[in-house]
Amino acid sequence: MNLNKANSAFSIAMAWLVSTICISCANSPYINVDYRLPIETQPMITEDPVYINAADLRSDTAILNDSAKKKFANFSGQFALLIRESDNQQSPLGHHDLQQLFETAFAHRLNQLAVPIAEQPPSETLRFQIDINRFHIGLAGNKWSAEIGYKASLIENKKRVSSETVTGSAERPKLVGRGGAEKVIGEIFTDVINQLDIERLFRERN
Repeated sequence: MNLNKANSAFSIAMAWLVSTICISCANSPYINVDYRLPIETQPMITEDPVYINAADLRSDTAILNDSAKKKFANFSGQFALLIRESDNQQSPLGHHDLQQLFETAFAHRLNQLAVPIAEQPPSETLRFQIDINRFHIGLAGNKWSAEIGYKASLIENKKRVSSETVTGSAERPKLVGRGGAEKVIGEIFTDVINQLDIERLFRERN
């Protein structure tokens, strides 16, 4: 076969493959979030069940900027969450809206600390409240960016007994499709969830 023709055929095939990958990514209604639990965590035993509740208090409710929306054309507002344990075991946990994304991730963190989770919010239950104030994914030029911010509180008898505010941001180079975006959101989501000093929240409660 003529070398030039072979190279041309290879180039066309690669262009078709890249185009197919991009179209497939753009058609997905979910954003993949890869959350990695901390490697080292000291267990904390408590007999008090904790009810986890997240509230979306963002002033800017747009998750994607205009450029990012083009890469996530069919985004439904749902996130496909994957939990990675410290021993690299992976657990896909289905699709979640923004509040459920935080609630599910924190349920795994609290479980790792041996904190019992309450399924229903009776009045006497201690509440682990997550107020989401920032969650944004942007594309500018050749860079993806992500910003996340929230306030976590322990509420007992309708009184806030301890709290901590956590924020984080990061940038990553743009890759083919939207892989760069999902990589940066997974990394920053992991950072801000694991950054919260949960043990301190419980100590201050006492």
